[in-house]
Amino acid sequence: MAVFGTWFAFCGAFAEDAAHSPSPPLAIFDGHNDVVGAYLDAEPLWSLEGRDITTKLEGQSDLPRWREGGFGGSMITVTSLVEAPGEAHTPTLRQSYDWFDAVVAATPALARVGTAAEARAAIAKGRFAVAMAIEGGDQIDGSLERLDEAYARGVRMMTIVYDHHNDIGDGAMAFVGSAAVAAAPHGGLSAFGRAVVA
Repeated sequence: MAVFGTWFAFCGAFAEDAAHSPSPPLAIFDGHNDVVGAYLDAEPLWSLEGRDITTKLEGQSDLPRWREGGFGGSMITVTSLVEAPGEAHTPTLRQSYDWFDAVVAATPALARVGTAAEARAAIAKGRFAVAMAIEGGDQIDGSLERLDEAYARGVRMMTIVYDHHNDIGDGAMAFVGSAAVAAAPHGGLSAFGRAVVA
């Protein structure tokens, strides 16, 4: 699907720029960032009140630290809040999309991008390029329609699995306690997983 193709295009376009430019830009594009955690660690969830990404945030990162580290953009993780097996991810994943939209709308220094060309243009203008990423394909609730919805909302990367097995494919099962889980059921990608990445 388009989510995967777009991410590879991001990577390839930046690599091509670096290879063919005598003075390649030094801005780093972060492939995964969980700054969303700063908006989920306290009530009210998702609220921007008292949580300004342009100032020091609790947690992994914020705009000042990105700038200090030489970053020009980032894939920002969006996530559902589902913990119970079998519960639908879609309702709270949509809240996460709305959170991302609100952060970008409230922060002129951020530029929402959907392609590598848009990211390069934003960085060249001094803005910080951001796009959404889903960590764990189980969050599309076994639906290609939900994957298309994610793309339409601005998601440009999705990891197939997050350690554990899901309906898309088998995970690494590397986390503590994972060894107690049943053996890989798919032998790689499931039939649905092949449709997801086709």
